[in-house]
Amino acid sequence: MQLGYLQRAQAAIDLQQQQQAQAAANLWQQQQHAQAADLRQQASLFDDDGEPYPITVFFTHIPGFHHDSEKSPSVEFDRLKHEKRWPNGSRALKEAHRAYADALTMQFNRMYGTDVNDIRAWQRLCRVVGIEPPASLEAAREAILTVHVNLVDLVNFGTYHRRETVEIFPSELALSEYSKREDKIFPRDEAKAGGILRYLLRHINNPPAEHMDHGRG
Repeated sequence: MQLGYLQRAQAAIDLQQQQQAQAAANLWQQQQHAQAADLRQQASLFDDDGEPYPITVFFTHIPGFHHDSEKSPSVEFDRLKHEKRWPNGSRALKEAHRAYADALTMQFNRMYGTDVNDIRAWQRLCRVVGIEPPASLEAAREAILTVHVNLVDLVNFGTYHRRETVEIFPSELALSEYSKREDKIFPRDEAKAGGILRYLLRHINNPPAEHMDHGRG
């Protein structure tokens, strides 16, 4: 009888030790995940040259706003607008949106270049949207113009979502509806736009009829 008691006691001790070991393993795994998340967040703040991204500079300079660099810029701007409780049409919202648009534009320029005659820039864009880069400049340009992709999504992809794919839309109308719904629109008259971005920008509010033109949001 004493032997049975000792066996049960030992089994209880073994179970407790197993539970403690499992708890320690779970804690270590959580710490590793937290560290990895911190590293991803730090990596998303700077480009390959160690310079802060323009969109990061924009968000981190707003008093009282805690920027989550793992969220896309459009999501973060929407959160900023709600946290600050800026009414639609207010001067504060307009000024913030202009600064935000400037930051997105400078970020696009940094990621994809500004020289409309640089074939490497167009080939880089081809790779991002899943097209085998053509060998000639004209062919690379034309290839990009056949793809309906949102320009804000291109910035998101290049900054925060490098392992995801950029969504390609079946038509300009579908792209237009998406861009309006998600408020992912580059202003056409953006003063800081480089040559490539100016080449791509199209009015999204009144897209041409289906199959009449190519366009981006």
